[in-house]
Amino acid sequence: MNLPISDSASGSESYPQAGFSPGGGRILLIEDDPVIQGLIEMSLQKAGYEVKCAGDGEEGWSYLSQEHFDVLITDNNLPRLTGLALIRRLRTTDHRIPILLISGQIPWQAPGLDLLLTPGIALEKPFSMARLTEGVRNVMHSAAA
Repeated sequence: MNLPISDSASGSESYPQAGFSPGGGRILLIEDDPVIQGLIEMSLQKAGYEVKCAGDGEEGWSYLSQEHFDVLITDNNLPRLTGLALIRRLRTTDHRIPILLISGQIPWQAPGLDLLLTPGIALEKPFSMARLTEGVRNVMHSAAA
């Protein structure tokens, strides 16, 4: 079982674990706040990832249906389709993409959240970009193992 992870924006910098190489991989980022989306996109690109962005859940679902991604990062509170609804829809397919659910309001009491996020984690906003990048590396590594 993957345990949800919470972090704070003022937290200390995280350092990669031994055996991880920085960057590499395609990420779909679904975030409706353009400022947060831009910050996350820039941070992940600096870490060596290719990032495609969507502004709502339905747009994200469209990209997931047509393209390959190594990791999905989605906010929960999205227009047209929430992050949790998107994840539920995704998990009804044979798609086992690692997921980072990011939100200021993680639905901790949602039935089966830990199973929906396998492989994956929940990360509470605010979080540091170092913590997000570490989360991406960790879920990619655990999904490959």
